Amino acid sequence: MNAAILRMLWLTSSAPLGAFFGEVIGWRGVFVAVAVVSALAVIAQFFSLPKMPPLGGASSTGLLQALRLPWLLPGLFGVVLFWGGAQSFNTYIRPYLESVTNVGAAGVSLVLLFFGVASFIGTLMAAPLMGWNLRVVLPAAAAGEAVFLGLLLAFGQAPVAATGFIAAWGLFVGLAGVGWSTWVTRTYPQAAEPAGGALVAAIQASMMVGALLGGSLIDNVSATAPLVAAIIILAVAAVYVGFIMRASRRSA
Repeated sequence: MNAAILRMLWLTSSAPLGAFFGEVIGWRGVFVAVAVVSALAVIAQFFSLPKMPPLGGASSTGLLQALRLPWLLPGLFGVVLFWGGAQSFNTYIRPYLESVTNVGAAGVSLVLLFFGVASFIGTLMAAPLMGWNLRVVLPAAAAGEAVFLGLLLAFGQAPVAATGFIAAWGLFVGLAGVGWSTWVTRTYPQAAEPAGGALVAAIQASMMVGALLGGSLIDNVSATAPLVAAIIILAVAAVYVGFIMRASRRSA
């Protein structure tokens, strides 16, 4: 429990702290500082974590077999839409806030802090909501993200409104993070490890593609273009994931 709390505190504070120190020491200085802290963390883990014998051999065959599980690949495509859509804007939220909302470094840090706190609250809300109806909550989370980002597009020039809509978006981002891991463990309890590995790979790949898409749009179109792309992708994700959840339940 203490580790989970520390992780949530880190997730809540990392973005605003990064924005703040980026203004003070520059983005290169932040990258260097993160690299040093990460190296120290690896060294600390090497000396502090106990040795544990493996319970079984992991292989690419197990992963390939997991990908043949019913509805896993269609579900992973929903994951790609979820995370790729969010990341296409999340990576470039600062240029949007600076050019559209017209806030400075302190304002960006404050907005990101509210986003982090809301994500933390969404994570805490996830367990009871997933216990109520996982197949409803997952598409609803994508729809909620699309709705509040749409409101941000419409009213993002006002700093207070932008802060509120970004915080509300963060609430649904927190829900989504827990929701997909819960879906994997509940749907594939006998193959949770390889299916979970496929989930992590899909999330990481979609975040990379989303960031590339958002970067291309901000370079070639405008600071608002990544936000528009995120709204469209997340709206598609809501419809698609809702269909997948209903279809997989009927075939179960």
